[in-house]
Amino acid sequence: PKSKPSKNRTKARVNFAKSHRETTRKRDDHQWKLAHELCKANSFIAFEDLNMDGMMRLWGRKVSDLAFASFVEKLEQVAPKYGTVIQKVGRFFPSSKLCGCGVINHLLTLKDREWLCANCGTLNQRDLLAANNILAEGIRLCQSGRKTGLAPQPAVTASDSSLV
Repeated sequence: PKSKPSKNRTKARVNFAKSHRETTRKRDDHQWKLAHELCKANSFIAFEDLNMDGMMRLWGRKVSDLAFASFVEKLEQVAPKYGTVIQKVGRFFPSSKLCGCGVINHLLTLKDREWLCANCGTLNQRDLLAANNILAEGIRLCQSGRKTGLAPQPAVTASDSSLV
């Protein structure tokens, strides 16, 4: 450690701030370029409206280092330039738990990367299923004119209750 009133401490503090500023600028540049690239290539983008504060409490600074919220803001600024529609899907939508047949797997944990639907027998890969469900829900919300929200839950009958 350097002593407080020293010139070496001041130099180290300035260098540290400079490296942080450089990292921030590189991240911002990458995010702007990615936002332009995504909006040029797609006319519709749907994503989950995540609770970033809750994720930060759970996983700490790693989440804020990703700067997802600032990327979404950049994407929303760039989208009108290319005519791209941005649609947020509610954070409580069961994107990775909802099978294509409409059954929700309530027993799914974060460790489960794939799961077998008890109703239709489909082997679902969690991330791919979530991406497809978010896109489908985003399209549905966009067509209904809603900004964000939950899809109506499929009705569970007495015969289906043992499967869920």
